[in-house]
This record gives sequence, C-alpha cells and structure tokens, in this order.
Amino acid sequence: MNFEHIHFLLELAEHSSISSAAKKLHISQPSLTMVIKKAEEELNVKLFERTYSGIQLTEEGHQALPYLRRLHQTYHEMMEVLNSNEDKLVLGLSAGILYFVNPMIKHLKTMFRSFQIESFDFQPNLLETIQDRQFDLTVVTYEQYTQLDNKDFVFIPFMEGKIICIKPK
Repeated sequence: MNFEHIHFLLELAEHSSISSAAKKLHISQPSLTMVIKKAEEELNVKLFERTYSGIQLTEEGHQALPYLRRLHQTYHEMMEVLNSNEDKLVLGLSAGILYFVNPMIKHLKTMFRSFQIESFDFQPNLLETIQDRQFDLTVVTYEQYTQLDNKDFVFIPFMEGKIICIKPK
C-alpha cells in the first residue's frame, strides 16, 4: 500500500461514499474500488462494506483507521522535514537599509557557501509583514521599531545609529 492509497482510504472513510470520495480525489469510482480491493487483500481484512446509504467501515476498518491517520500524518511530517531548507534565511529590509547591510550579506555568503539569503527591500506594509512573520530576520530603522508593540519579537541593536534587527521568538 502506498501513501496515495492511504490518502484515498482516509477520504473514503470520511465521505462514506465511493462516488463522492472519487469525485473529491479526482479519480474514477472503479479506480477507488480497486484501491479498496488491493488494500483489503494486502491487509487480509475487509475494511469497508457496502450499505444502502453508501459504504461504511467494518470493525477492522475502524481499528485500522487511527493507524492509517498516523501513517498519513507521519508521512506529511517527514516530507516537511526533508523539504525544509534550514540553510536559508529570509531577510526583510526596510527601504534604504540594503546599502548598510550589503557588506554583511556578502560576508555571510562567503562564510557559509550553502547559506542562502533572500532579501526583500520593502516599505508599504512593513509592520504587517513583520507581524505576519514573513521574514526570519528584519532590519528596520529605530523609528519603525518604536511603532511595533509586540512581545513576540527579539529586538537587537544592529549598528551604531538607529538601525534595529527584529527576530521572531
């Protein structure tokens, strides 16, 4: 049984109807019926039974359901971990700040060859983008910093003058 089949079985259990589950999954009813048959053969139990109102889980199907959900969740968690890019830093910059931090960015790129930095020089919705946590690190002016009233961020004086780094806690 592959991940896609597990997903199909979970959808079928949720919808209690082969036709509505097949429609949601964008597959044909015979294809979904074949997935059920193969899963039942592989597990050597009957997972679903047809009723007048559609299809329902058997007792064994109810027993299998939490395991199928766990497998589905674990698969998604694994994919998140494997696809996460921990060597990437998304840096938000207040308008005009790039000039001051560009030497630091160049230095980081030479020190950490696999380290990627995406910088965005933004102004219009500065406070909203910080609050929405769109950046791993944000460099702003002192005046912009004073407009933020949020205890969910760490404020780090960055250089002499009035430039501040903001990092989510």
